Amino acid sequence: MTLKTQLLLLGLLTLALPWLAVDYIQRLDSTLRQTRLAGVEELAASAAREISKESALVARLAQRAEAGSALFVDDLPQGSLLDGYLSDWHSEAQSTLGLAQRFSLENGWQPFVGAPQRVTAAIRFAFSYSERRSERRQAMWAGVIVSGVKPRFYSPQRDDFDALILRFENNEALRLTSAASGAAIVERWHINKWERSFDSRAYWQAAEGDATSPASVTIEWSLPLRLRYLKFTAQWLSAELGYSLFLNRDNKPM
Repeated sequence: MTLKTQLLLLGLLTLALPWLAVDYIQRLDSTLRQTRLAGVEELAASAAREISKESALVARLAQRAEAGSALFVDDLPQGSLLDGYLSDWHSEAQSTLGLAQRFSLENGWQPFVGAPQRVTAAIRFAFSYSERRSERRQAMWAGVIVSGVKPRFYSPQRDDFDALILRFENNEALRLTSAASGAAIVERWHINKWERSFDSRAYWQAAEGDATSPASVTIEWSLPLRLRYLKFTAQWLSAELGYSLFLNRDNKPM
């Protein structure tokens, strides 16, 4: 074999090597993908078999699916002040929006249904943090706005006053009322009556309204973290409306 022929073969081999390498890499990538996909499918099938053995868990998942949309919990800025004014619940851009749009579902608020058109009523949940970044979540806060309805404070001499009631799936029920703007009264349902509870704090701010702004109630309620995984229902009892508002028409737990 002449030197010229040898150089020609060497040149052809040099040109073929990149193509052979690309083909090898593609085949290896395809094999790895198929292996990983088979592993994921096997893991999913195994998990499905184990879950199917837990009839109680399957029933609970089915109930959650039928309950409708879930409430997503955001994070409040660190060091947020529990004062009832909801000033920490909006971004600067959201603060410029109208009342109904600011407290809309698009901005993370869950509206109460069944209210007159003039009324804006919504609730939202968020985790609070301390001012020190080393500390983790301290509590779960509930923020509430009811605007367009004249507020009515609690009085032991009458039964018609505004109240917020949260009922949880563990049969625990909490009621929030207030005799004046400021610290609110937290009560727990116990043995067929409401009793004072001191494991949560809340502030209630009421405005009578004027020609430029409607009457309103805003609430911030710091709830124990142990309640964060429980389904619940929320009820706003309005003395002026004469009936209650709920988060859905069937008052299903969320």
